[in-house]
Amino acid sequence: MGARMRVSLALAAAVTAVAAATLPLSAYRVTATRDNLQLRWPTSRTIPLEMKLGTGQIDVLLDGTTTWNAVGASAAQGWNNVADVNFVVNQSTSTERGRGNDVNDVFFSSSYYGEPFGDALGITLYSFDAETGIILETDVVFDSSRAWDSYRGAQRTSSRTGGRLYDLRRVAAHEFGHVLGLDHPDLAGQAVNAIMNSRISDTDGVQQDDINGLKAIYGGFTPTASRMVAGSTMRAGQWLTSANGRYRLYMQNDSNLVVYDMVDGQALWWTGASAANGQAIFQSDGNFVVYDGGNNPIWFTSTAGNPGAFMVLQDDGNLVLYTAAGVPIWNRTM
Repeated sequence: MGARMRVSLALAAAVTAVAAATLPLSAYRVTATRDNLQLRWPTSRTIPLEMKLGTGQIDVLLDGTTTWNAVGASAAQGWNNVADVNFVVNQSTSTERGRGNDVNDVFFSSSYYGEPFGDALGITLYSFDAETGIILETDVVFDSSRAWDSYRGAQRTSSRTGGRLYDLRRVAAHEFGHVLGLDHPDLAGQAVNAIMNSRISDTDGVQQDDINGLKAIYGGFTPTASRMVAGSTMRAGQWLTSANGRYRLYMQNDSNLVVYDMVDGQALWWTGASAANGQAIFQSDGNFVVYDGGNNPIWFTSTAGNPGAFMVLQDDGNLVLYTAAGVPIWNRTM
């Protein structure tokens, strides 16, 4: 196979008109290239979103949210634990962004890299492998000139402009569906209740038709184990999930182990390790160690001498290492 060719594609978000409320059979639509390649991420993948909508305190929004990044994180969470692919959110304070930088940037702007929005409230831009359709990067850009808020239910009017008051959460949920590889079912002649319809409506979250489409691409969500025992290994892209599904210990491509809160979209703890081709091994002596690609230890719990030990990602988000007798000897707060 030759060198991987990166191709770019822009896909418009929901437009400003209101969709008709006709609700027949389920009929999702997936995004495909001109060569009929279905755009998708690798299965069993955690997709990082760099939320750059703003972390600073704003006036309290209608739903009580106080930062735009928190609104975006909530929208991303609506797609998690649905299919065999999940978002994790980095609530970034950086303003740097760019196409082709291998970062999935999410931000407000007056244009999308110099191009006008037209009627679109936002745009999703893809970079993908031209031979396989595997997505390599997405950027999501929202039109900063609109009147935005965050609320549920029927659409509202802005007291400031007299025009439509746009709910960022539902528009972001639509955009993140594009990020995952879903397209507009209504533009394919299908009349369904879906957040992925091209026209914004009173639908304010992910619907069953959207879920059906995501499962068709990636398969159903399979909960992972919440504990590790001696001999277990974690490699890039693998994770543990707490029994209640809220927390995830994720092994990133840079070998950094990170505990994420999948509801709030925040990283709670990380090892800080950084290396290519690393792996985390729960050794038979009870020590949990991250090794780089050359098999050199770069982070560890210093719990050797405890054969039979096990580690649990608990329902409170704490990562705890226990002796064989169930006595805690290390946790992520130590």
